[in-house]
Amino acid sequence: KEKMTAARLARNAFEVIKAERLRRKIPIDLEADPAQSGLIGVSMSPVTTDTGFLPAKQTSVNPNFAAVLVHLLKLAGVKEGDLVAVGPSGSFPALNIAAYAAIQTLKLKPIIISSASASQWGANVPDLLWIDMERILHERHLFGFRSVAASRGGADDRGFGMSKEGRQFLDEAIRR
Repeated sequence: KEKMTAARLARNAFEVIKAERLRRKIPIDLEADPAQSGLIGVSMSPVTTDTGFLPAKQTSVNPNFAAVLVHLLKLAGVKEGDLVAVGPSGSFPALNIAAYAAIQTLKLKPIIISSASASQWGANVPDLLWIDMERILHERHLFGFRSVAASRGGADDRGFGMSKEGRQFLDEAIRR
């Protein structure tokens, strides 16, 4: 029952992000994102940190990963009310959502520090980074928690190697 609940919650969160992306008129590349999930980013942008493997990003857009995480957390002995540390990367927004759905379903207490930037094909659209997605999902009451802090990500979590413009996008997103 918990696995189904988590998978449904993840699916609903996926739909919220897709709707928000379309509302913001951020196009979905049908070649990169044939499922039209809205959770696949772009090849390169000012906030892209590293290379990414597109098939891995496409595979990650499956709400059933939330059920897998419920299974693994229970296997690890995690119980309702337990404190868990979470370090989401913008590189795999769909897996972040799956983890949040599992945490919400199991009624865990997360402490979250997110990375604002992302590798190729992740949440690397400057106007809709992972931390923006997380905020939207929290504001829409899908998840009752969000990051307590965020870093730029990239090399040393400080955005080294990124352009000044890229670092500015990240800093603005963190302030949002």
